[in-house]
Amino acid sequence: QSFFVKKIASHITSTRKKKLTGTTFVLPKTNRQRKIWKSKESEVMNKVSVLGAGAWGTTLAQVLVDAGQDVLVWGRNAEVVSEINSLHTNKKFLPGVNIPSAIRATTDISEAFSFGQSIVLAIPAQSLRENLAAWKESFPKNLKKPFAEL
Repeated sequence: QSFFVKKIASHITSTRKKKLTGTTFVLPKTNRQRKIWKSKESEVMNKVSVLGAGAWGTTLAQVLVDAGQDVLVWGRNAEVVSEINSLHTNKKFLPGVNIPSAIRATTDISEAFSFGQSIVLAIPAQSLRENLAAWKESFPKNLKKPFAEL
């Protein structure tokens, strides 16, 4: 695990939270973050597909859920996906971190593509080209927001 993934994961588990209309939001700590957060309070929840169920993808999914997004994680490893759905953990990549029950996972790339209004790519760089080439024909053409590669 990278230093940054550990840092984000520990921040998620230790951050103060506030209930707002049935959704959990992370309370920002600085004034600048509060202004951004307040401006986003009224935004409609987006459906986001996170492609990648490793440490980075799972952590990004947690951040997105904390920000009020509806998240589906795609992963190629059926055991990891099953663990995320049933135990709400990802011991292989994020040991000791509990994953919010709002995060769902799938091994079906078509389901991930049809679910998301936005797509986050969180797969390793060494397999990115191969995966994108394989997904070329089924990649959604009508995304609500552009996808992000992180």
